[in-house]
Amino acid sequence: MRLTLLLIVFTMIFCSPNYAAIYKWVNEQGVTSFTQQPPKNKSISFKKIKVRNTPLIDGSEEGKSRAKWNSKEAEELNHKKAQEVSRKKQIRAATEELKKHCAVAKQSLANLNLGGNRLYKDSDGNYSRLDEESKNKKRQEISQFLADNCQ
Repeated sequence: MRLTLLLIVFTMIFCSPNYAAIYKWVNEQGVTSFTQQPPKNKSISFKKIKVRNTPLIDGSEEGKSRAKWNSKEAEELNHKKAQEVSRKKQIRAATEELKKHCAVAKQSLANLNLGGNRLYKDSDGNYSRLDEESKNKKRQEISQFLADNCQ
C-alpha cells in the first residue's frame, strides 16, 4: 500500500506540466517552429518558453485581469500574423508583376530582332517606326532590364 502510494505521488510530481518545455526558433528559411526539443542544429538560436498553469477563470479580480491579459496577448499575436500574411501577399504580387514585365520585355526584344521597317509598340501602347540606331539603343535597354530583373 505504501509503495503504491509513493509511486503515485512520484508519478504526479514528475508528470507535472511545470516540467514541460516548449522551444521556439526560426530556421534559415524564416519558418518559426515550436517543439518540445531544442533544434538539432546548434547554430540556430532558440528561446525556451515558460509553460504556465492558468486556472479556470473565476469571478475574482485576479482571474479577470489574467483573462484580459491573455486576450490582449492573443490579439497582438493575431495582428502580427495578419501583418506577416499581408507582407507575403505583397511580395507575391510584386513577383508576379515582375514576371509579366519580363515576358513583355522578351516579346519586345523578339519584335525588335525581326528586322525590317516594322512598327514598334512602346510600353504606353504608341506605335512608331525606329531607325537602326534607335533599335540598337532599345535592344540595349531591354537587354539590360532582362539581365537585371529576369532569370
